[in-house]
Parts: sequence; C-alpha cells; structure tokens
Amino acid sequence: MVKNHTTATHVVADDPDLDGGGAEGDNDDGEDEPEKEYVRTVTVADDPLKGRMTLAHWWYFPPSYDEWMDSKEVTGDLEAEPRMVGPSSEGRWIVSCRFIRDVARFNEWGNESDYAIVD
Repeated sequence: MVKNHTTATHVVADDPDLDGGGAEGDNDDGEDEPEKEYVRTVTVADDPLKGRMTLAHWWYFPPSYDEWMDSKEVTGDLEAEPRMVGPSSEGRWIVSCRFIRDVARFNEWGNESDYAIVD
C-alpha cells in the first residue's frame, strides 16, 4: 500500500469476470461449476529426444508451475512477452482482486498479465 497513488506499481480493482460474485466456483444458480484451465505458450523448442516441446504457462498459477509439454498437446501460437497495462501508459498493472488472493494462496508472486484488467 502506498500513500501516493503515483508511486504504486499495481492497482487492485474488482473485475466480476475474474473475481466473481460469490465463492469461487459458484455460479448464479448455486451449482458448482468447474473452473476452466488455460495455458499460454511461452516458448517452443526442439528436443533431440522428445521432439517439439512447448513451455506452457498455466493462467492463475505462478511461473514455478510452468511446464514443458509435447507441442501436440498445446493449441495456440507463441505469445509476445506480457506488457504492463496501466492508465495513460503510466507503467502500473491494473489487476483483479484474485491476484492478491492467489499470491497468498501460492505464497509467491503470480504473473500479472493473467489478472490484468483491460478496458
């Protein structure tokens, strides 16, 4: 927390799509709905023994959970390095409340681009 918002590196805001309206996994009718899992391709490399491999980043998990997978198991193209998202390019991340909860959950810093709120 900072006293002057201009020195903040992160702004935490509510995002109904990421933060939900109630307990995680609950939908409007009270039924539990499984959370979808997404991966982002970080890099692709050819391994002489295993063939074409993809380093995949699991959304909403810290980078320590990234894993090498057979490229046949991953759909999508290599994505550019995430950039900071902030008002007027001020260099601040604007992230959902879930970012803070997941930092506490994993006891390590997450990947801000997974939680970024983009207008």
